[in-house]
Amino acid sequence: MSSCLVNCTIPVKLRDYLKEKGINRSELFRKAALQMYEHEICSKCYGNEIADTYKGKFCRDCNHWLFVKRCVDCDELYSRERAGRKYEDRTICVDCFNKYNDEVHDWINEELSRSNDE
Repeated sequence: MSSCLVNCTIPVKLRDYLKEKGINRSELFRKAALQMYEHEICSKCYGNEIADTYKGKFCRDCNHWLFVKRCVDCDELYSRERAGRKYEDRTICVDCFNKYNDEVHDWINEELSRSNDE
């Protein structure tokens, strides 16, 4: 693992508070940056009420989306319009869900018309 020095300006009162509590600033800020990277705290409001949903992760404190997943079939990002749907054992976008449903309906209609012809 490599490391580098990052300068971080903080209010003097925060510095004094951390020193009084015996909190190592470098360790604190490294931990906070890692939590942001891993979507454990919100990069917008710094809240930690993070919800992990089928569409991704969002902050319950400010409703900011931290991470949006992709459809496992077409690799498009989920959005409000392309919200995921359960199909068999996986979650896919609405477009792929509709495509599969259309294929199933077409197959059923073909089978029904075939059985009526016989």
